[in-house]
Amino acid sequence: KLDTSRRWRQNDGYDNLWQRMINLYRGKQYRGNIAGDRMLVNICFATINTLAPAISIGRPKINVNALKPEDGDKAVVTEAIINYWWGHYNCQPEFQRAVKDYLILGHGWVKTGYRFVEEEKLDNIEDTADEAASTENPPTGDVESTFIIREDRPFLERVDPFSMFVDPYATDMNDLRWIAQRSRRTLKDVKNDDRYDYAARKDVGPALTKAYGDYVSTGNYDTTVDADEAMCNIFEYYNVDTGEMCIFSDTGDKFLVKPVK
Repeated sequence: KLDTSRRWRQNDGYDNLWQRMINLYRGKQYRGNIAGDRMLVNICFATINTLAPAISIGRPKINVNALKPEDGDKAVVTEAIINYWWGHYNCQPEFQRAVKDYLILGHGWVKTGYRFVEEEKLDNIEDTADEAASTENPPTGDVESTFIIREDRPFLERVDPFSMFVDPYATDMNDLRWIAQRSRRTLKDVKNDDRYDYAARKDVGPALTKAYGDYVSTGNYDTTVDADEAMCNIFEYYNVDTGEMCIFSDTGDKFLVKPVK
């Protein structure tokens, strides 16, 4: 399905069109070299930079209204929390970046969700000399693990339009059967990420490796690449029909995260 979506974008010229529109914004409007000078007035840059602040310069004031009279107090608290989150967790810059994508390409993507990250901390437990003498027990030297919560909050982040893949047979966003997001991570990070299935992450190979200062495609199981430099493609695939999602790499045969609701 991802290959079908990728071919659809290429055959219909979307990837080339988006890159052309980015170049127009950057001022790279001429293609090819000629003898002599050419003058360029970058209308795209001026127009988009005028429109973007009008759409996204100010922080939105999010209002929450209660559906029932007895929920009025809850609505007030919820409204205060959401507006605090928007400013405290830097949602506005991400939204502004997506707006810039929308004005340049004609569409922009924002991903929302909930992020929970905890970290395990190992502590050595040793009885003091007084405690050992009083209990007549020698120091144990046991290890106790505790979990520290690093993040527990909603998030909002801009997603690169080139990294989004959608059902090419959908007529609009309302009848998509599936949608997927690609992210690129170093091979070392993926192999050491314990959120992924152990056998699956060890099976992942490099998709891109650095050569002459740039990334180029490589063989899936090239053992000569540097794991710190090699990159792999990780796909979050959402099946809208079944309400399930999974995570996998295009250079591995197993699910990094098996389909879950």
